Amino acid sequence: MINQVGGVPPLTGFTVAITAERRREELAELLRRRGARVRVVSTLRTVFADDAEIAAATEEALTGPVDIVIVTTAVGFRRWLESADGLGYGDRLRMALWSADLVARGAKARGAVRAAGLPETSPPVETMSEIVEFLRARGVCGKRVVVQAHGDPDDRTASALCRDGAEVVVVPVYHWSSADAARAERLAGDIVTGRLDAVVFTSRPACDGLLRASGDAREHVIDAFRAGVVAACIGPVCAQPLVDAGVDVVMPPRGRLGDLVRAVTEEVPRRRTLSTAIGNQRLEVRGHGVVYGEAFTVLPPAPLAVLRALVANAGRVVTKSALAAAIGTAVGRQQPSQALKRLEHRRVEMAVARLRRAVPHIPVTAVIKRGYRLAQPGSEGVVFVTGKGDVDRSHAPMPDEEATPGRHPAVASRHANPEEVTVERTTWVEEHSAP
Repeated sequence: MINQVGGVPPLTGFTVAITAERRREELAELLRRRGARVRVVSTLRTVFADDAEIAAATEEALTGPVDIVIVTTAVGFRRWLESADGLGYGDRLRMALWSADLVARGAKARGAVRAAGLPETSPPVETMSEIVEFLRARGVCGKRVVVQAHGDPDDRTASALCRDGAEVVVVPVYHWSSADAARAERLAGDIVTGRLDAVVFTSRPACDGLLRASGDAREHVIDAFRAGVVAACIGPVCAQPLVDAGVDVVMPPRGRLGDLVRAVTEEVPRRRTLSTAIGNQRLEVRGHGVVYGEAFTVLPPAPLAVLRALVANAGRVVTKSALAAAIGTAVGRQQPSQALKRLEHRRVEMAVARLRRAVPHIPVTAVIKRGYRLAQPGSEGVVFVTGKGDVDRSHAPMPDEEATPGRHPAVASRHANPEEVTVERTTWVEEHSAP
């Protein structure tokens, strides 16, 4: 079930990277319609063989009887037929295909065969190893088998069939080449640092390409996927490298682009949202902002890191040191030395001030001498004071330990109604207690 808060689309606030080359604009548009911020970073590019190379391989295949044809990809099969038509031997190729047993890998390849008006006799197999086992069960010894290659240099289909006694002819329609290495490396870095909420793969070579481009950071990329960055794959063949690495991959029940988008739309909010209730309002911290009061607000990294830590500890005090560490992780800064802690604490105060300005109705309160908390209305012992000098006096009736000597804390005087508090706004309160 797709979770939509008020009028906010379900993927609003999340950043999704697309590694596909084919149909990438269509996929990106489907995700944008659901509110996602989309980055297109193709990890591989398709390089089609020239017509002369395809013609030479096809002529070799047609010099004798064709018993079995293995169709590995829809785009490769279509390209093969188009090239044959352009070179004038399309009819010969179609006659050979019509008389042969056509075994297609996956739903898209089966669809391409049927769209060409040709019969296919294969079971619903998804991998090349399943095709090899299927053909072995039927017997391939002495048969001529034509394989439409799918660009994977590590594919062992032809050698496996040759060992079983088949004569194999490979038709190389296209191969994969590395895309922009620098962009792929940046993609890997953004996965590791958590700047991306999900990465979408539509082919196994794209998945392999990312892992290769990660270089020394490969294990960190895999760890990030295991820790929560969503890896969404269109099918089991595509997902295999990540599954082998122990990643919990999101896959649709059918290998269709629309089904993949639906799976991403359902799983990313479920896995990447940190939420709590404040009164009758739901607060959701998402990838690069917050949904509160049926509205989405984009937040810079530092205020967002503060809010994330406060929501994760809703109702409890989070120290300035812990918030400084959360900000450092979010912006890629190393943990401060003891001498720099006061400066880091000041950065926390500035981040809290920016958070309050961006989303003023979220009750972030200062706890004197301790830190900050996301207050829950109705919490026992909590005092709420609106305005710049918000102070939570439920823990320590003394000035902040970092207060400047000579300054004085706010003085609260209780009235007949214990829920009412008057705060004298001294210089110390404005500068230190409530940034």
